[in-house]
Amino acid sequence: MKPATLRILERISAYLPLAGAGLLLALGNFWPSVIDQTSTQILVASVAVSVLLVAVHLESRLASLTAATAASSKSLAQLEGIQTQLIGSATPLARAMSLAQSFELVASRSNHWRNVRIYAISSSQVLSFFRFQNLTAEECTVIIRGFPENEKRWKDLASQTALVVRDWRTLERTGRIKHLTVLSYDYFPSEYTCIFDDQLLLVGLFESDPSDYSGVRVGPSITYEGSHPDGVPILSAYRERFDILRDACLAGHHGPSRYLHPRDLTSPEVPGSEVGDA
Repeated sequence: MKPATLRILERISAYLPLAGAGLLLALGNFWPSVIDQTSTQILVASVAVSVLLVAVHLESRLASLTAATAASSKSLAQLEGIQTQLIGSATPLARAMSLAQSFELVASRSNHWRNVRIYAISSSQVLSFFRFQNLTAEECTVIIRGFPENEKRWKDLASQTALVVRDWRTLERTGRIKHLTVLSYDYFPSEYTCIFDDQLLLVGLFESDPSDYSGVRVGPSITYEGSHPDGVPILSAYRERFDILRDACLAGHHGPSRYLHPRDLTSPEVPGSEVGDA
């Protein structure tokens, strides 16, 4: 039997007894003998059966609607997944832009990040754009170049870096960064990286510039999208690389950790740590 026919029969069986009882009561207004000849128990039973059948009918309809709603929710979730994949595929994997433009892109995605990883020489420009774009972070790790206390060749850069570290600490004190870790290394880097969760990766080269007090110019950055299918392994590789360097700096493999906060000096993982003017 067709579903449409079943639904018609279901409605008839549900509403016919009630309609019959109502018809008898209406006829009784004109021919009282009709009511006299009809047992009250029959009328009550007809109404009760009708109410019961209506309840069953409504319950079955609600069950059908619930199943349809669940199916629609599942289909919607699948469509959202497909849409996310399409958006990721449509988003370019990488774009070359200035560091300022890269931070504008970061801020357009979110002003608050769970984990920010920064690898630079002094991080002066990174700090400036971080503050200008009003960014905040739960966890922020900054790895920058460290200098001996009596540094002569790079005295100006060492002084500038110490001031930058103080400014990073200010962001932590004012609540812009919930937990800040500043580490140092003792070599001259060739690139800088900024990693924002698993969403965005900024990579740029330092261009040699003997006229600059730092010895380099900050080159344009290549911004990689974590939402792109090919960007996922790239960001994962850079995060792993950064974390390996972080652990190496904590262990003192790249010189003393000169910028560690006193609270971090109690860690057994930091042998021979020193705290400079920063």
